[in-house]
Amino acid sequence: LGDDPRGAIFFDRELPAILRRNAALYSTGLMSRLSHVDNDLILRWLRSVVSFLHSYLGACDAVLETVDTDVHSTYYVAFACIMHVLIYRGGSFIIQADNAERLRQLRLAAIIRSRLKPLSVQSAPLAEEFCDLLTNFDI
Repeated sequence: LGDDPRGAIFFDRELPAILRRNAALYSTGLMSRLSHVDNDLILRWLRSVVSFLHSYLGACDAVLETVDTDVHSTYYVAFACIMHVLIYRGGSFIIQADNAERLRQLRLAAIIRSRLKPLSVQSAPLAEEFCDLLTNFDI
């Protein structure tokens, strides 16, 4: 995602949602698990996904009457991807090189508090761990 041409798949609204979701999930696995992924790449990836989430909210907020998880599945998958990367990378990632401040600038609270309520469609233990992580680092 982001500057990576493979990430263009995720943002291409011409492609079926299933392909876009799978692209996000694949990149999440890379960002979460690969030990040689550097700090800057993870931050660029996070910025890219969060930018998508904010854009999505901006585009649908005015017309949003009911929350349909199927209609907004790409949004929910993207949010879950952010959760997984931050939880897996954890506090050791956040305390590196002023990452907490960079994460604050992403305005994750606006996404969490949005009318789409992304935490409500995640598993309770995962949502709790994510919220605890953000709270512990005042993000």
